[in-house]
Amino acid sequence: MAMDKDRSNAADRPRHAPEQLAGDKPPAPSPSATCETDIRSDPQCAMLFEHTGTAGLIVEADGTISMINTMVETQFGFTAADLCRPDLSFAQFITAPYREMALVYHELLKSGEIAAPQPFGCQVVDRSGNIREVLAHIGWMAASLQAIISLVDITAAKAAERERRYLEAVVAQSLDGIVLTDAHGNIVYVNAAFEHLSGYDRETMIGATFEHPFFNEQDRLIFRRMRFSVTPSEAGEHRSPNQRQDGTMVTTVTRIAPVYNPKGRVTHLSCQKKNIQRETELEQQLFQSQKMEAIGTLASGIAHDFNNIVAGITGFAELAQRAAPEHDRIQRFMTNILQACERAGALCRQVLSFSKKEQAPLQPIRISKLVEEALILVQAAIPRSIELRHHLDPDVPPLLGDPVRIHQIIMNLCANAAQAMPRGGTLSLTLETGDPLDEPAGAPECVISAGRPYARLTISDTGEGIDPETRRHIFEPYFTTKAGEGGTGLGLSLVKQIVDKMGGNIQVDGAPGTGAVFRICLPCMHPPTSPE
Repeated sequence: MAMDKDRSNAADRPRHAPEQLAGDKPPAPSPSATCETDIRSDPQCAMLFEHTGTAGLIVEADGTISMINTMVETQFGFTAADLCRPDLSFAQFITAPYREMALVYHELLKSGEIAAPQPFGCQVVDRSGNIREVLAHIGWMAASLQAIISLVDITAAKAAERERRYLEAVVAQSLDGIVLTDAHGNIVYVNAAFEHLSGYDRETMIGATFEHPFFNEQDRLIFRRMRFSVTPSEAGEHRSPNQRQDGTMVTTVTRIAPVYNPKGRVTHLSCQKKNIQRETELEQQLFQSQKMEAIGTLASGIAHDFNNIVAGITGFAELAQRAAPEHDRIQRFMTNILQACERAGALCRQVLSFSKKEQAPLQPIRISKLVEEALILVQAAIPRSIELRHHLDPDVPPLLGDPVRIHQIIMNLCANAAQAMPRGGTLSLTLETGDPLDEPAGAPECVISAGRPYARLTISDTGEGIDPETRRHIFEPYFTTKAGEGGTGLGLSLVKQIVDKMGGNIQVDGAPGTGAVFRICLPCMHPPTSPE
C-alpha cells in the first residue's frame, strides 16, 4: 500500500486529515470536519481519545479515515498524512483475508443492525510491512455518522499462545510421564503418558499431592527439599520403583525441577518420570547371565577336583568288594557305593560339559528303573520323620534323554519337598503314563503331540505350601525363600530348564498350609523302543 513518508510532529494531540487546499470556492464542511471540531472543542473528549491506551481511528461513513491518535503511530508507524486521505479506505489497512469482513461489519453498524461495540480479531499491516494481530472494537456514532475504531495489538499474545499450544502438544504427546504442581505442591496437570504409566486417570490426580500412593518416599523427599529451598543445582535425577494402581511395580527415572516466572520466582515444580522397567529387566538378565557364567567356571573347577575324590572312593570300594566274602552283605553295600560313585562321576562330567557349553548325548531311558534308583538315595537323604510313599508304573514307555539330568529333577524336587516339612510329613511320588498337562508351564517351543504317550511324574508333600506370589517366581533363577538358610535359587530353575529342553512341561499347585504338588510331563519315545 503506497503511503506518504511525511510525519506529523504533533505527538501530543489527535492526528486529523490535512487541511484542504484553498480554491476559488471553499469546500463545504463534511461530517468529519464537524466531528473534528466537536472533539477539539471538548478538551475532555480530545484527551480521552488521545490517551485511551489503544490505537484509535475515526472512520467516516464512506470508509475513509479522518482522525488517528498517537498510539497508531507508536504501534504501527503510520502518521495522519499516511492514513487520513480521501483516496484511502480504512479496509486497505487490513489484510486481505479479513478485509471483506471488516467492510461488512462497517455496513452493519451504519444500518443499525449492530448497536454495541463488538470486538473481532483481524490482521493489519504496519508501515514496515509487518503483519500484526489485533483485536478491533468498533463503535458507531449515529449523530456524526462516524465509526470509532480501537485496535489492541495482540501480536505478542498470539505468538505466546501459539508457543503455549505447541509446548502443550509436546508435553501431552511425550512418552515420559509428566506432572506439574503449583508452588504449594498441588498437582495441576498430568499428561496421557503419566496416566498410562501410573494407572491413575487425570481426574484422580488433579488436586492431589506427592503424598499420593504412586509416588515413593524418595520422590517426596526431593519434592519437599526443592519446594522450600530451590536452586538450579538441586534439580536432578533418581532411580526408584513406583507402585501402579493395580499393585504392580514399575522402575522409573525421575527428574524434579523448578519452573520460574520472568522475575525468577518459582511458580511450579515439574516431575518427569521415564519408564525404564524393560531396561531394568534386561540389566537383571545380563547380570544373571554373568553370574551363571561365573558359576559355570567355578563349578568346572570344583567338578574336576570332586571327580578325583570320587575316583578314590571308587577304587577303595572296589578293593573292599573284592576282599569281602562273595555272599556277604558288604558286597551289596559296596555295590550301592559303586553305583552312587558312578552317578557322582556322571554328574561331574555333566558339570564339566555344561561349563564347556557341550550337550550331553541323549539315550533311551527306562524311567521307572531310574526313579527306583533315585528313591534309594532320596530315602537315605531325608529325615526319618518324613514318610516316603511311591507308586511307579513299570510299563511307562521309555523316553529319550539324559539319565543324569532326570536324576537331578527327582533329587531336586524331593529335596525341596523334604525342606518344606521340617516337622515331618509325607513325601509321595507317582509315575504313570498319561496325557500332557492342560496348561504347559514349559518353554514356548514345547510341542505337544496328541497321539504320543507321555510320562507323568508327580511329587507332592504335606508341608508348608506355596503362596501365589511365590508360585509366580518359583522357576526364576536365584529366586529363593531360603536365602538365610543356604538356598541358592538354582534348583527349581535347573529343573524347569531340563524339562523345557526335553520338550515337556511342569506345573506347580498348592496353597499356604496345604502342601505342594509338582507335576512333570515328559514325552516318551514314539514308537516305543527298548533301551539298550
